[in-house]
Amino acid sequence: MYSKIRKLDLSTIDTTYSDTENKNEVYSLYMNLFKKLPMQRQELLNLYLDGYSMKEITKIMDLKNENYTRKFKYQCKQQLKQLIRQDKRYHIITWS
Repeated sequence: MYSKIRKLDLSTIDTTYSDTENKNEVYSLYMNLFKKLPMQRQELLNLYLDGYSMKEITKIMDLKNENYTRKFKYQCKQQLKQLIRQDKRYHIITWS
């Protein structure tokens, strides 16, 4: 599952950590914050992480069109990044 999180390309977030224990803590934090997203956003990101195309996601979620779905996915990722940046635990984990 960690590789799926990497697929989200949270590259604007500092993901340097010193060991496997910190990697697991970061993963756990990501998953905890992922669950704080609204259900529709979780669903979209889960479908994306499971390899569904934008066309398939648009149809499954009954969204307007593929362009809307792409924009919505971007907004979902941005919200997750914001939650991560604002969480004090993230800064403690990555700087320890």
